[in-house]
Amino acid sequence: MPSTAIIDPGLPTLPEVFDPATIGEQLGCVLPADWGSVQDVQLRIVKHHPGSRCTFEIAVRTARGERSLIGKVYASDRSDVYRAMEAIRRSGFGPQHAFSIPEPLAYVPELQLLLQEKVEGPRAKLIFLTADEAGRAEASARAARWLARFHAIAPRSGRVEDRGERRDAVERWSQRIGKMGESVASRARPLGRRLAGIAASMRAGDVCAGHGSYDCHQIIWRTAGPSRSTGTAMTWRIRAATWRDSSSPSSGLRSSMRAPSARSMVRSRSF
Repeated sequence: MPSTAIIDPGLPTLPEVFDPATIGEQLGCVLPADWGSVQDVQLRIVKHHPGSRCTFEIAVRTARGERSLIGKVYASDRSDVYRAMEAIRRSGFGPQHAFSIPEPLAYVPELQLLLQEKVEGPRAKLIFLTADEAGRAEASARAARWLARFHAIAPRSGRVEDRGERRDAVERWSQRIGKMGESVASRARPLGRRLAGIAASMRAGDVCAGHGSYDCHQIIWRTAGPSRSTGTAMTWRIRAATWRDSSSPSSGLRSSMRAPSARSMVRSRSF
């Protein structure tokens, strides 16, 4: 099992995950039976947050072919993430839907390991930076529709985010985006004021499911099977109002964002 392991005392189960015998045995217990017996496993680290979590790709060779998964090892028990993903999937974001999340496959408590579908396809950031105006507009519209559906039907659970903190974040991002050029600033500033006004007029009961960190890095256009827009890397325990998430997607482009892309993103916020 060729892998490049890392050492992180804050992730106590990481050595077991990178042990060939352990990970092979655990995958054999939790993966669907119709995949066949596990014959070989290879891991490739995707992103490491020291002391918090480590995300990696898992290439599994079974008796019935090869599969690719995404695994996430946490510093503590995060079975709540798996339960939240399952609830969101059942609410209308399964693989059979046009707007979905990566399908949760299993949670292995002994390893504090979450296993989920690996979604193949380009991230929204690539489209916003390289596509023509029509392509960027379509990508923005699809991203907005995913978020609108999430706000409307995803389970409402978890803590309610403090609106004051998010207002400050919206102001900071409006200023940063505004520095990218006047054509962007002329749209970012009014949008920031509009979102702040919406937040100020909200009542205590005006809440909906919130994505937590919805930006262009976490939106994937699925290339295999039915066309899907997939939101990834969610902050599962947050419940918030629509205005908070609506400020996020364009902020992820940061300094690499070109003015035409920003215009498309700002227009999409009117959904």
